[in-house]
Parts: sequence; C-alpha cells; structure tokens
Amino acid sequence: EQRGDEFVFRHGAVARVCVASVPGGLRDDVRRSFADAARRRMLPTLLYANHSYLAAALSPLAAYTDCMVAGNEVSQHGLHRDAAEWFDRARNVAQRFLAGEPQQALRARVRAGNARRLLGDPSHVPELLACVEEALRLGQHQLIAEATYALLRFGGTSQRSNVQQQALRLARRAMQALRGTEQWALIAAATTLVLSLFDDPSQPRQNFLKALDVAKQSELRMRILPYAYMTFGHPRDLDRRIASATELLRLARHANDAPAMFSAHHQHWANALVLGDADALAADLADLQARRDGLVGEGALAVDAA
Repeated sequence: EQRGDEFVFRHGAVARVCVASVPGGLRDDVRRSFADAARRRMLPTLLYANHSYLAAALSPLAAYTDCMVAGNEVSQHGLHRDAAEWFDRARNVAQRFLAGEPQQALRARVRAGNARRLLGDPSHVPELLACVEEALRLGQHQLIAEATYALLRFGGTSQRSNVQQQALRLARRAMQALRGTEQWALIAAATTLVLSLFDDPSQPRQNFLKALDVAKQSELRMRILPYAYMTFGHPRDLDRRIASATELLRLARHANDAPAMFSAHHQHWANALVLGDADALAADLADLQARRDGLVGEGALAVDAA
C-alpha cells in the first residue's frame, strides 16, 4: 500500500520478497545510506544497526562500531542474550574486514563472553580464558584489564577447581603486565575471591587495600568497591564496610550505573542485617528487587529473602 512517498507492507513476507528482488549491491548501498542518515540524525543505534551490519562490506568500521554500541545498549537493559548476538556480529565484521586490527575482534569477543557470563552460560569460561591469553599476547593494556576482569567475575567460585587455578595464573600475569597503571588496581581487587581459595587469607585484603589506594578515578573506584565484602568481612571492619557501601552508592547514582547500584544496596542490606535494622533491611530488599540483573541478581535475592 502506497502512502504518499512511502510504501507500507501489510505482511513481512511481502516486504522480504520486495527486498530480495533488489540487486545485492544496490540493497547494501541503500542500507548503508539509511544507517549513515540515521547516525547523522543521532537516532537510536538499534534502529539502524542491523542495516549497518548487513552493509558491512561497504563501511566495515561503522558497522563494527554500530554493533558494539547496540550490544552495550541492550546489555544496560539486562538483555544479555541480545547483547551477545550483537557482539558476535561485531566480531564477525572485524574478522572479515578488519583483519589488520586484531584488537577489534578481541574486544567484541570479550564483550560477548561477558554477556554470556551474565546469562549463566558456562561457555563463557573457556572463551574468556582464551581472551585473556590473546590480550596478553597482543600486549594491549585496556584489553588485558577488560578480559581479566570479566574472567574473574565468573560464578561457581565456592570451591577450588582447575578453572580457578587457570584464572589465577592468568590474573597474576595480567597484574604483572599492568603494574604501574590504574588498571592494575581493578584486577588486584577482582582477584580477592579466587585468592582467598588458594593463598594466604591475608593476601586478598592486602591486594584490595592497595587497589583502593591506587584507584583515584570515580569510575574505577565504582568497579573496585563491590569487592569490599571480601576484605571487610570481620565484625571489627563494620564501619569501613558501611563507608565503602555508602561511597559505592553515591558513585553509582552519579553514574546511573544499575549493576553498581545493585551491589551497593546489597552491601547496605548485609550491613543492616548485622546491625539488626529491620526498616533498612526492608527498604534495601525492596530496592534490590527493583534492580535485579539477570541470574546474578536473582541468586543474590533468593539468598537475601531466605
């Protein structure tokens, strides 16, 4: 049906047949033009990212960037399965058209692995192990930090395993490569849980305190403070635990970071439990229920409710 200068298809099959009848080269050119126009007008990336991806041969870097942005956007809304698919698309574009920039494909692979971690998909573990190895080989500090941080956040860390030993070995290599940088602090904090399974119990505390001392930027502190529970678990540390949870909540609200806010409220909930503050317990549990994020949030809420 024609409406002015536009055609409206009453059925998706009709639209697909019409699109398929257009020569491939022209079809890709139209898709690229649409994506370029939408991008210039700053329309939501999800409106045009698929068109950009399908026309990747014409503008590979733009297609890669659009897929990465789309993945980041849907991940912010807890749609981790969709995020993994977008990051897989970005990786596909990088492997096909950006072979001279291997860090681009690796960055997409790390993000896809992290999305699958948030889904509870066990395939993320070997993927992220391989990503850390590749990042260390490339010597890219930012990728070493991002891949190692994602790996160290995997679930099932309540007992020793070969996977955790591999993760700890890679984390130590990453910390050596990142020594002298703020990114070192991120990995030092994230290793606290795994270190507590294998090393002297004092080592995780030392690592976290050093990381907190090194981290000056608000965003970095926001990513480190969720690990305070591993360091300030003793009853005598309650005041420090309350202070770290309060700082985390302030930073998370300023950044409008949902996962960090969930972590902050979870820490406040644990502190209220120790203090026997029933009103605070109820308020924080309600906030946690409103901010649940995938399997990690569901699991934490189940424990808290019990």
